[in-house]
Amino acid sequence: MAEAPKKKKKFLLIVLVIFLTGLLSFSIWLYSDSLFGSASDQPLIYSETNNDAAKNDSAEASLQQNPEVSPIGVDMQNDEEQLILSDSVIVDSVTEAKQISAKEPNSAIINDNTSPLSIRGKRINIAIIGVDGRLGTNTKHADANHLISIIPDSGIIQIFSVPRDTPAEAKMPDTSGLNKLTIVYANRGLKSYLKELSKITGVGEIPYYMEVGFSQAMGIIEMLGFRDSKATLQVLRSRKGLGGDDYQRCYNQGQFIRQSILSHFKRLDGVMGDILIRGGLKFSNTNLTPAIANSIVQELTKVSFPQNPNAVTVHVRPRMRMKFKVYDFTNAETFSKLQQKIEHFNKWNNDGNGIDGVAEQRKLVDRLRNIVRQAKKDTLSRPSNVIRSLSRLFEQRAWMQISDLSARDSIRNDFAQLLIAAYTRQKKIQQAQEIRATLEMEKKLFEAAKSK
Repeated sequence: MAEAPKKKKKFLLIVLVIFLTGLLSFSIWLYSDSLFGSASDQPLIYSETNNDAAKNDSAEASLQQNPEVSPIGVDMQNDEEQLILSDSVIVDSVTEAKQISAKEPNSAIINDNTSPLSIRGKRINIAIIGVDGRLGTNTKHADANHLISIIPDSGIIQIFSVPRDTPAEAKMPDTSGLNKLTIVYANRGLKSYLKELSKITGVGEIPYYMEVGFSQAMGIIEMLGFRDSKATLQVLRSRKGLGGDDYQRCYNQGQFIRQSILSHFKRLDGVMGDILIRGGLKFSNTNLTPAIANSIVQELTKVSFPQNPNAVTVHVRPRMRMKFKVYDFTNAETFSKLQQKIEHFNKWNNDGNGIDGVAEQRKLVDRLRNIVRQAKKDTLSRPSNVIRSLSRLFEQRAWMQISDLSARDSIRNDFAQLLIAAYTRQKKIQQAQEIRATLEMEKKLFEAAKSK
């Protein structure tokens, strides 16, 4: 009779082991998506667009086969890349906005649910991801989500802007309220994020992406000729100050991208264009190479893009039955008045805007200079410490948050020279050369921007 309890205990132990093994396997599967994988140069890919669930599943399966790409810092170039074409089906567009009073400076109103215009053609899909990663950290949520869908045969670009809190499978508990697109990027990684963005926009596979942080975005804004990148970013990041919550905010960002494309596309031709393309790509974490970007420009140039302002359109997805204000972001007066409105809103609502004031600027400069001082002490004997303390900040272009141009250039040059010395001491010559090339490209880039 004594053997029965022993058998029962043995049976329960086996059941417990099986349960724990299954739970461990599920956990590994749940968190298996990583943000970055191995580097890969990919040919220019035209994506198939279809709203059918079966087609979306096929696109996801295809995307899973594409290897992840390396983070910023790896200069991927392949001048022999070729265009790979695939079919596309209809995605709705809209006609141009009618100039009706919006009671705002230099603005119009457009309803994104009216005037369908069916467009068929092969597409190049590029995700634009704005992340909230703080300086020196690797944690990041996708706070700005845009898809640039290029139809080169028609000379048309559609920009799909998606609010950060759009429902998406982030593999979080149903009761957590965290199954949102912004969490997908932080919790499941790049591949899963691109799949979810593809489902939401319905444009098919998204093979390319550009990720930019706060500092990198400021660099790109200055590259486009906006002298006060902080004020510009303040307007583009405002969620409440201009009304419309996150829907109007993401639409504003989409319009800024649209107007920048229309204003600056002609600058992308020739030697100066190559500098802008290479410099702009270095301000992002991307798998787009200069060769691929130049191929896209050439394809659009063949059809005389842009033939008119309607060649680039903006659409919020999922569709919202609301009217969006359309601001003229090419007008300096627009930014000035909108900034005043945001500051007035923040003052009366005690709502921060994410832009550093004078005191915060001083703290930022002091922080970066202290990091530089410590790195100089470690250069000769502890090069690994130098790389550990500076590399992430260098990738983020931390100095772009400094308003004082002299202090900015000084800290940038210190970062670069210390990293070059540290990588050289470790005999990592390729990394040292990449830092040097990045530094020189940035100098050329802003010289080109000043000569505009």
